[in-house]
Amino acid sequence: MQALQINNIEKKLKQEVINQELKPHGQPKLHVTSSFFPQFLNYALLAFVTFIYSGLFFLLVNISPILLYAFYVIMGLLLLGYFSYNKESRGGLVWVMPYFMWSGFYFLWGTLVSPYIGVVVPEVFRMIFRTWLVLIAVSVMLSDRRKLQQFARFIQVAAIFNALLSEWETLAPEAARNLAASLHSNFAKMADYRPAGLWGDPNEASFYLLLALLLSKWIKGPLAWAGRVASVVGVYLTVSRSGTYMLVIAALVYLIFKIKDFRFKLLNTAIFTTILTLLLSLSLFLMMSEETKLNSNPLEGQWNLARLMDFSESANQDNSEYSRSSLATIGINRALAYDWYGQGIFSYQEFKDLNLVDPNTMVNQVGVGAHNVYVAVLGETGYVGVFTYVLTLLYGASRILTVPLAKDDRLCLALLWGMYLWLGFSLHLSLSSFSLIIYVALLYHLPKILRSAEGSGPPAESESKRAKC
Repeated sequence: MQALQINNIEKKLKQEVINQELKPHGQPKLHVTSSFFPQFLNYALLAFVTFIYSGLFFLLVNISPILLYAFYVIMGLLLLGYFSYNKESRGGLVWVMPYFMWSGFYFLWGTLVSPYIGVVVPEVFRMIFRTWLVLIAVSVMLSDRRKLQQFARFIQVAAIFNALLSEWETLAPEAARNLAASLHSNFAKMADYRPAGLWGDPNEASFYLLLALLLSKWIKGPLAWAGRVASVVGVYLTVSRSGTYMLVIAALVYLIFKIKDFRFKLLNTAIFTTILTLLLSLSLFLMMSEETKLNSNPLEGQWNLARLMDFSESANQDNSEYSRSSLATIGINRALAYDWYGQGIFSYQEFKDLNLVDPNTMVNQVGVGAHNVYVAVLGETGYVGVFTYVLTLLYGASRILTVPLAKDDRLCLALLWGMYLWLGFSLHLSLSSFSLIIYVALLYHLPKILRSAEGSGPPAESESKRAKC
């Protein structure tokens, strides 16, 4: 009897030993399995948002509406899946909530005061869905600095691709026109002299490239430098005055703050000299080649450089076109001539895709939109709309000072905000452009990412891991 009990005790002890041996081997397998899906979903969201940024999204619109709706559905499912596996990521929504709420107010107010409510409602629903989809996606998928670095790498690849495509367009103007026309009919007339890759609009393209340039601050290596070179070359090829001036200003501001920390080591000197040589050689080639767009332009001289140096936009006036300042003046006068609550969304400037025929819209009276988002918001939603819009932007920009950030991070975030506020004075598409929503989502969400990384680990260790420009 005693022998039987001893035997049972020995069996139990052996079984416990076996269980203890198996336990550490089993846990990692479960951990790997449970962490695979959130990582997969995060990379998928990164790819989808980069797809929007790159301009490839425009091709879906022209290929098939089914592909477009499938894109929305799949991206929505990815977000739901990521929410279920990573509940901590929901905290990022708080940081984009000010713009999230204001955009909802803007679309609701602009619809209610519009004289064409029945016509604009479907388009309003589409725009607010796209806006909120991107705001949520960016705030959820970028939960820390490591994911920001992954996203920045994706963005560099997209910027390089579009810059190379723009260079190809300069050598193949006929193909450039066909590509631009396939994206939107309005882009074809600019493709001959202002290539913009898959973005179509050269003014928008310049700011997408500037976004890629500043995001490269948070990564290192050849890809970062390739992205920077591509962004600078791409901005030049767009011949966007606003983008070029902002590039020069941002570079000067950055150099002023960073020159005392720069060391002319052999590697730094070699990299700087190589990139400068490539830029000068490429610019010289594009200006002197007989097959490029420059000499095919009816305007005499080097058109790219002449346009960039035309600070007063005198060429626009010579060609019976409006300058930015004259358009802003016309837009403000028209907005002030109507009721305090505005003319309604799509009713102030006109949205041609809705086929509105209203002689009172700015497009029908002047031929173009306001080219100024602040004036556009004033005209569409009146004093209340523009006041709350400016207040929302100022609140977001105030985080540059109120959130504890590293010096380099604060500088790059300030430059990002400065470019976006500048963009508002040259484009009225900040609220409707799918890709520019990514920009504004980053503005509100980046302080959360950079702040969370600031206090992690010893100061020396944290500083050594930061990417440097």
